[in-house]
Amino acid sequence: MRRRILCIGGTDSSTGAGVTADLETLNALGANGVIAITSVTAQSDEVFFSSHKVASEGLVAQLEASEALPIDGIKIGMLPDKSSIQVVSQFINKHKSIPSVMDPVFSSSSGGRLVKTEELDILIRELFPKVTLLTPNALEAEIITGVPCKSVEGAKLNAERLIQLGAQAVLVKGGHLSEPNCTDIFFQKNSNISLVTKARIKNAQKCRGTGCRLSTSIAYYLACGDNIKTAVEKGSGLVEQYITSQSPLAS
Repeated sequence: MRRRILCIGGTDSSTGAGVTADLETLNALGANGVIAITSVTAQSDEVFFSSHKVASEGLVAQLEASEALPIDGIKIGMLPDKSSIQVVSQFINKHKSIPSVMDPVFSSSSGGRLVKTEELDILIRELFPKVTLLTPNALEAEIITGVPCKSVEGAKLNAERLIQLGAQAVLVKGGHLSEPNCTDIFFQKNSNISLVTKARIKNAQKCRGTGCRLSTSIAYYLACGDNIKTAVEKGSGLVEQYITSQSPLAS
């Protein structure tokens, strides 16, 4: 049975990230994707031009339309303002049994600021306790916690702090850490921290949309019934394959 994953987030006119990357990933996995757009961005691979949020009424209507058929998993990306956070929070309240993954997007790899930092308290309060997994990179984790996140030890402290802030499970991605290798930190509430260290892939930083693809693939595997740790392992492996080949994902 093809899983149906709801992807909530922004568009990227260059198609390198955002819901385009989400749908590309789901197509490669043999899943069906449905989208709810929160913001429309104009950007190229190198330059960010502008971002235009979707009115809350439009977001509500899209989410209602997504309920026409059963939803098996939810991926949450860019939430540009207070109203979009609250709308998505209310939607998650209605669908507590559906696994959800939130990738807290604050800026684009092309240099644009996508979310106002003053909305952080609302994001933490409204969504952290409700989603199944939070997947910030090191830079995003540091913005949320205020704790330096440059090393593996710093990333571990950030993971612990994110759990303290209400998250049920956290994957702090290590691509931005100043370490020779790339170490991801996985921490689940009432469990132990797990570290996954891999050799860095050359020019990986130039590959856009990896965070979108990772969180979407994890949401898919959760929808298939995998536990969080297994879903993270499978999703990470898929994205590593994508970065290495820099070609469309293969299932």
